[in-house]
Amino acid sequence: MLVNLKHKIAKHLSSPRRLISEFNLYIDEKLQKDIPDIDCVRNEISPIFVIGVNRSGTSIMSYLLSQHPDVEGLYNGNDSPLYYKSGHSNAYCESMHIWEHLMPTLLKGYATCWGLPEQISRTYRNRAKNKAEKRRLAYDLLRYRMTDKTSLLKNNLNTLRIGLIADVFPKARFIYICRGVEDFMSSSIDKWRNDESGTLLQTPAAGLHWHLINLVARYDLETYARGRYEIVWLEKLNESEKTARELFSSINSFLSLKTFDFDFSEVESHWGENKVLKNNIETPSFPEITKIVEFELKLLKHHSFISNK
Repeated sequence: MLVNLKHKIAKHLSSPRRLISEFNLYIDEKLQKDIPDIDCVRNEISPIFVIGVNRSGTSIMSYLLSQHPDVEGLYNGNDSPLYYKSGHSNAYCESMHIWEHLMPTLLKGYATCWGLPEQISRTYRNRAKNKAEKRRLAYDLLRYRMTDKTSLLKNNLNTLRIGLIADVFPKARFIYICRGVEDFMSSSIDKWRNDESGTLLQTPAAGLHWHLINLVARYDLETYARGRYEIVWLEKLNESEKTARELFSSINSFLSLKTFDFDFSEVESHWGENKVLKNNIETPSFPEITKIVEFELKLLKHHSFISNK
């Protein structure tokens, strides 16, 4: 028996396509057994996907939304804020365990800037390969649900998979959270300056990362999810209790969730800072590329990443 097993493994290794084909067949059979009507289920459910550039507030948005009694956050690991001594937070409320096989192999030093031109094609997907993949991706989500509540997932890389998600779940909703580019670059460069990714900061990489991801996201949301997404600016959440409550009232309405009194204690320390005005931006927006580059060059010189010459 052991000899036969060795021969089978060797045969598959010499024919990887056959191995993949048989694996997909196994998954398809498992899906039909576990969830016979999986195609009906994935076409009817309306999971919520929190998307946006990293360091834009996707974690706090997911943390707050999952407080709602009708929402189930499908998280793995830390599901509450965790702060470093510097005051910067680490990512939390992550759903990266779902669709882990889609995780790209990023170039060394690019983990934080996965939206740069060298990287973006490693993650971008706008459709499923076939019906079998749709079933597998749906199953990967459904098997982590513990209740019949609305599922909520947060994985920043899903910002580049909007078309794929809409292909698998035609009724999926998206909460697209943005952060003003100057505030984003100021915070990111300050946090990343001692990371391994610091080599990327020799050139205006953070601004390009921000711009490309937001450009792709806005285009794909209109293309694949028109009417099923809401744009949320982090600056509005951080402005005051009044704007935070108004913001979540609007989100509740968009998601057809009942009225709920959210606990904003994790963000109230930001109220009154008015970072938008501090950075000379009247309202958060998508500015001209020239302004992005000029501002980032000033930041890099300030932190001595590039010469002042």
